[in-house]
Amino acid sequence: MKPTVPTAHEILLSICNWGVQSPWTWGSGVGNLWRTTGDIYYSWGSWTDILNKNVTLYPYSGLGAWNDPDMLEVGNGMPAAEDRAHFSLWCMLAAPLLAGNDIRNMSAGTKSILTNKEVIAIDQDTLGGTTQLGVIQGRRVVQNGQLEVWVKKLKNMTTPDYAVCFFNRGATTADISVTWQQIQTVGQGITASVTYKVRDLWKHTNLSDWSGASGPLTATGVPSHNVVLLRLSSDAVGISPRNTENHSARSGIYYQNRILTLNTLASSRTDISLLDPQGNTVYSKKAIMSAPAAISMNSMNPGIYFVRVRGDNSTYTSAIVHR
Repeated sequence: MKPTVPTAHEILLSICNWGVQSPWTWGSGVGNLWRTTGDIYYSWGSWTDILNKNVTLYPYSGLGAWNDPDMLEVGNGMPAAEDRAHFSLWCMLAAPLLAGNDIRNMSAGTKSILTNKEVIAIDQDTLGGTTQLGVIQGRRVVQNGQLEVWVKKLKNMTTPDYAVCFFNRGATTADISVTWQQIQTVGQGITASVTYKVRDLWKHTNLSDWSGASGPLTATGVPSHNVVLLRLSSDAVGISPRNTENHSARSGIYYQNRILTLNTLASSRTDISLLDPQGNTVYSKKAIMSAPAAISMNSMNPGIYFVRVRGDNSTYTSAIVHR
């Protein structure tokens, strides 16, 4: 069917036979996503059963070819902790995120879960645009009774990033750990010597750096029927400015630890602008660049930004990836 569809507009075809006849083995030749199981209901038992049935299906998932574990039940009556866990694990599966609640009348708590951009970014990560099957869906790398760890490899400009989801199916609070070797089973890139920045995607806070050489990565006190979802980001990437006009050898733009540093020194007033990919200005300042300027980006959403510095009859433009 795919080759016969007109190419003037992209069309996404969703297949649903409730997992009968193993659609993951043939669905990518016909459509774009396929239901892997029967219908979901707003209960812990329903969505965790569906999660179990998707554990082994990662080899069939890729860009434009997704395993579909059915719509989200966030906001339909489960406890907030279970809503958060459900949403997190669907994002680890790189699942289509279809809101199954009444979006006209949702609580602030439900909205905060469904619109968490840092968690959605885990689901939407493209691994740099690869169409290879079997790489974008997260995998369960630890199963210790009711305690699990899921890992999803993410794109990055240098060393890969990873999403790590510590999932407590049990009835009591527990500590959950994973080693760098277990993370590595999802995709090469991580080694004991690499130090990672660690961010809690539900608390929106930065935790202490971690490397495999220091021992297992541990989430302490994971509540019952809940998750801790972390993003591991490799050391910051420094990007040299692209020359768009004349500039001095002393100029430079560097991003690290969510701090943007401008080393472009000038004796006259300098215009500094930070723009998002749509061209909207998200930060602007006029300053005398007699010393390097540091701009905190902690309040800005993760993504790609363009830095433009104008001064001394020169313009410098650079792109940064903010995490």
